[in-house]
Amino acid sequence: MTGSPPLIPPELTARLAHPTVRLSGPIDGAAAGAFLDQILPVLSVPGSIVVELFSPGGDADIGCRLAQEVRLLREVHGRDMWFLGKTLVASAAVSFMAGFTQNRRWLTRDTTLLIHGRRITRDIHLEGPLGSCRRVLEELIADIDNGLRIEDGGFVELIEGSSVSLEEVRRRSYGGWYLTAPEALERGLIAGII
Repeated sequence: MTGSPPLIPPELTARLAHPTVRLSGPIDGAAAGAFLDQILPVLSVPGSIVVELFSPGGDADIGCRLAQEVRLLREVHGRDMWFLGKTLVASAAVSFMAGFTQNRRWLTRDTTLLIHGRRITRDIHLEGPLGSCRRVLEELIADIDNGLRIEDGGFVELIEGSSVSLEEVRRRSYGGWYLTAPEALERGLIAGII
């Protein structure tokens, strides 16, 4: 990183001690409920919305769902949405972070990002006519292809405005890509560090 660190914008500084939404824990149904419970009461209140998050990851589809909520708040409701990651933003939490524009993503100095591809765990038992067995495998491949399509969409959003290419994030995500906050800033995945 060259030059001096970015100054913390006043919109973020004003909310650092009291973020609009605080989430801590896995990205799951409870996190989605907590997000909506905390965001709905403030929608009529003007001003920036700051979402603070610490998360070891969780359900990729819920991460995408939360990112979609952030997009709608920004694009449809015209809200100024800020992200503040603390200590760990992993897996599905990175998918959630991708819903915020790059210039509104901030991390605390100690934060680690973990970017990895979607995972699947499925036991397959094939028995019966070959046509039925083939259908089971085709359904699984369709499920995998759909997951890869969704994954790429999230990656494209995450890397927009950064020096990270889609090919690089795909390649590095297979083994799990850990980035410190300074590394994420240097690569342009976030706007700044607190």
